[in-house]
Amino acid sequence: MLRKSWMVSWMLAIAVTVAACGQKNENFEQASKDYVAHFQAQADKGAFSELYAESAPMMKAVAKEDEFISLLTRIQGALGERRKTTFVRSESSQSVDGAALTRLVYATEFEKGKGEESFHLTRVGDKPRLFHYEIDSPALRKLVGAQPNFDDAFGQAVLVAIARFHEQVGVGEFAAIYDAGAPGMKQSVTKERFVSAMRRVTEVLGARGTSTPERRNTVASDDGIPLMQVDMDTRFAEEETTERFFFQHADGKALLYRYEVMSERVAAAMQADDGRAPASGTAR
Repeated sequence: MLRKSWMVSWMLAIAVTVAACGQKNENFEQASKDYVAHFQAQADKGAFSELYAESAPMMKAVAKEDEFISLLTRIQGALGERRKTTFVRSESSQSVDGAALTRLVYATEFEKGKGEESFHLTRVGDKPRLFHYEIDSPALRKLVGAQPNFDDAFGQAVLVAIARFHEQVGVGEFAAIYDAGAPGMKQSVTKERFVSAMRRVTEVLGARGTSTPERRNTVASDDGIPLMQVDMDTRFAEEETTERFFFQHADGKALLYRYEVMSERVAAAMQADDGRAPASGTAR
């Protein structure tokens, strides 16, 4: 009787353990789905630096932050905003060095095409964290090919600088943008004026949506400094318009030299503020 009682207890202990593991795995899969929803929402807002900061240490060991930001910037610029995303499947996988991964696959409809997004997640503590992101989309390959080429080092740096500019504008860090700008910008506009102008742009146009590179040119400042001009077709809450960036190359970095918004609404608001009538809204 004692032996039978011990066997029953042992079998019950196994059943409880298996149930607990099953529940733990179910909890992790749900947490993984929640993470994907978070990733997609942050990506749609252009919060690429935050996503990189939240990623797994293994990803950071193989991908630099600038590479990650540049990749997501080009994907968003080509495909536009997400319209609908549907969970397809979840499966176990491994990294090349044998680390256990969970791959979640989603069928996503973007503004300009469809794609299959794959999120390779790993467990960091009890939380899912991104190890690798990939997207399979014929539309993406076609659309990226139609964009200006940013494959050179300075072009990559400019894309990253624009993405960070958008992130900082989104949280109102206008002074930080000014502080990191090119010397020529600081010589032509005070910090107070720059912050005021950027705040006015945000008030008039609202939150930024997707932004697509439309044009890249090499120009020169009035005093002969070579600059890269990049025009971005940007969808704000109140208007779709062109953002025009001018960057100076300095020690491998892209420094903001001038920023303009080609918006009559912004220009009118600034004219009302200080009596000037600029051709476009400008932060210089």
